[in-house]
Amino acid sequence: MNAVSLSLIQPLINDLPLPALSSSLSALSYKMRVLLESQNDHSIGSAWFDLGVSISNFRPRLSSFPESATTVEQALQQAIRCLKFALHKEPLNSTFWNALGVLSFDLSPRLAQHCFIRSIEHNSRTAVPWTNLGLFYLVHSDEDLANQAFLKAQVLDPDWTAAWVGQATLADMAGHAAEASVLLEHAFSLGRETPEADIAYASRAFEKYRSSVPSSSASTSSEISTPLPTAAEALSGPLFAITRYLAQRPSDHDALHLHALILEQVGDLASASVSFEKAASSLEELYEVDESPAVEGQYVIAQTNLGRVRLASKNYEGAIEAFDAAMSLLNLESQAAEEGGLTKEQTILLYTQCKLGSALAQVWLEDLDEAKEILERAVEDLEMQEGGDHYRNHLAAALARVHWAESDEDHTLAALMDAPGL
Repeated sequence: MNAVSLSLIQPLINDLPLPALSSSLSALSYKMRVLLESQNDHSIGSAWFDLGVSISNFRPRLSSFPESATTVEQALQQAIRCLKFALHKEPLNSTFWNALGVLSFDLSPRLAQHCFIRSIEHNSRTAVPWTNLGLFYLVHSDEDLANQAFLKAQVLDPDWTAAWVGQATLADMAGHAAEASVLLEHAFSLGRETPEADIAYASRAFEKYRSSVPSSSASTSSEISTPLPTAAEALSGPLFAITRYLAQRPSDHDALHLHALILEQVGDLASASVSFEKAASSLEELYEVDESPAVEGQYVIAQTNLGRVRLASKNYEGAIEAFDAAMSLLNLESQAAEEGGLTKEQTILLYTQCKLGSALAQVWLEDLDEAKEILERAVEDLEMQEGGDHYRNHLAAALARVHWAESDEDHTLAALMDAPGL
């Protein structure tokens, strides 16, 4: 098991982030335990189990070890091998079977299903393997068996949050949004620190809030609306949930983005800006690793939202910087979206938001000539874009307002002629 070794850690021990250092030292410690317990049949099984789990937990930290010759996939295989050794010594241990099922979930579905069933056979009174089996059936589109497994888990342990989250996911997939919301609220109300429940509840509650207010107050354009008076009350629970989630997973860019959106709605623009910055930074680091079109699109959205929040908090130079960062990755000439990347319509929408935001920031900086130039270029760029007329109308109307602020009636009228749809 060479995923973790002293020679790998020792040269970097003073420079490693604490999570990487602690997980690597944990794996080394359990590796030593396996060596010491090799002749002890009563404890060697648990020693192999602990080593397998520690190697699995070490996998996300492999990027901190550039000299490592072990890939994430190879580390997973080593962790699975450790659990198989553990089961060879303790074949009736339900916890070992469940853990092997979790690690092999994506790698070998047949093995994962077998492991969860064996875990239940050896201990049918625990909710954990029932929930994992339900998730397995959910992923493999057997909704009936998934529902039965989740219900069984709820009967065994009504406070086991993951089972309620699983059933809420089933309800959502079946189109029962209201039922899914109720189930997630119940899961959150159980009070356990379960990250999956926290993120699911916060996301669902925020979507519900957004759909309950007029679109103009959803902050999707350059005009930043004041949050509704009820926003703080409606979003206090989701804000608590997503904050608790981030306490356990501070680098989750999706959660950071959601956290920022909620903070924006309740009016805490400074904290929202910080969360958007963290989300953008995390996405930038991720993009440097895999250069995924999906990550690139998320980064553009994060920078656009960051620009909007900075604009609302009167940080006009910072807003322009964020909008420019987003604009640098938008390509209006691209005809087809790469897999997982931004669609043509999304690209045009984000382009419009960035141009409007940049122009508005220039207006507040009293550089009206630059604002007019930004808007004029944007109107021209969208003129030949299929599906761009609606967005071009808004840009032209904004340009007319800038001309009107300068008492230039002729250019105001000319700009409005470019926006016949308004």
